[in-house]
Amino acid sequence: MNEIEYFIFLPVKRFIAGTAKTAWYLLPLILLFAVAEIILILFFGIVDVGIIFGKVSDLLLNIFVALLSILTCWCHHVLLARRGNSITRFLCSFAIIMACLMLICETYTLFTDEILLAKQRQTPLIISTILFAATLFNIPNMAAAPLRLRILIPLFSFCVSAACVTTVIPPICLIFKIIILSIGIPLLRKLQHIAPLIISMPPKE
Repeated sequence: MNEIEYFIFLPVKRFIAGTAKTAWYLLPLILLFAVAEIILILFFGIVDVGIIFGKVSDLLLNIFVALLSILTCWCHHVLLARRGNSITRFLCSFAIIMACLMLICETYTLFTDEILLAKQRQTPLIISTILFAATLFNIPNMAAAPLRLRILIPLFSFCVSAACVTTVIPPICLIFKIIILSIGIPLLRKLQHIAPLIISMPPKE
């Protein structure tokens, strides 16, 4: 059996559906804590608590990026024509490794309040940039998808990267988190429902 066929095993498809569901559940929480940060700091002057809420929002965003790396890799292998570009296919797999490392580092920082790696803060940006590049370079392999999806998917991926870049500027980051919520929930819910229905792989290159 070709190893790629493992991507369409029923347990794997159920895992992807569950991951997509978890990811879109995270989006309202990310936005909620981000809004709470702005309100507490700007309108009530409660800076310390506001900063904590902002950090929680950013932590949830990092978890979301980690889940998105898994979903992007699966979609790259299963939903794109010819399994997509070979280079971005490799980069998506690498992004999952980086996402696991990021979660380990974030857990360590959460309990010790210390940075585990020198470039730890940049890891979500690196991962999201990889995912955005994979999306952008594979637009030609999305020809079978409706035009609306071919526009929304790269836009969504770009906004995730932009949110990771602007975490140090909460008001701007909030704008991107709002866009992520409005675009991401329909896309992720669609993936949640279609993932278990996949019955065949695209032809190989």
